[in-house]
Amino acid sequence: MKVYVLDNGVLECDENWMVAMSVVGTRADPTPRTRWIQIPVYAVLIDHPDGKILYDTGCPPNAMAGYWPPVLQAVFPYIFTPAQGFVEQLALTGTQPEDIRTVVISHMHLDHAGNLGLFKHADVYLHRRELEYANAVVRSNPDPATHGAYVRGDMDVQVRRFH
Repeated sequence: MKVYVLDNGVLECDENWMVAMSVVGTRADPTPRTRWIQIPVYAVLIDHPDGKILYDTGCPPNAMAGYWPPVLQAVFPYIFTPAQGFVEQLALTGTQPEDIRTVVISHMHLDHAGNLGLFKHADVYLHRRELEYANAVVRSNPDPATHGAYVRGDMDVQVRRFH
């Protein structure tokens, strides 16, 4: 068995989006100090004797070219080189998307489920409550600014089967 970490670039964002209990504005200090950070975007491929398993799917290459709504592009700019493209990273392991029949999604945020559309043929494992919550968030209000880090297009992907 082999395990590969696929380098899918970075997201930039305000640290307050990523750190629990981070600084927020208050009446006494309505403009707290913020810090712009980079966070890695990755997926993990497990090359198991019984088949290849993918854990998370990273960000799609067209995220900043219209797949993500403008508000998410501004809050979470996605930066990657051509070599860090998801399909290119898979290819470095000798794998194509169609070789993967099992995908595990930790949660449906834009940097974890962004390439789910490449796996319409796969069985996808995801916690039921996460899928229900993500769907509720993106369908309850048409304004993507209210969706947090969820992208409606990721919710609309039809896969072989959700488990």
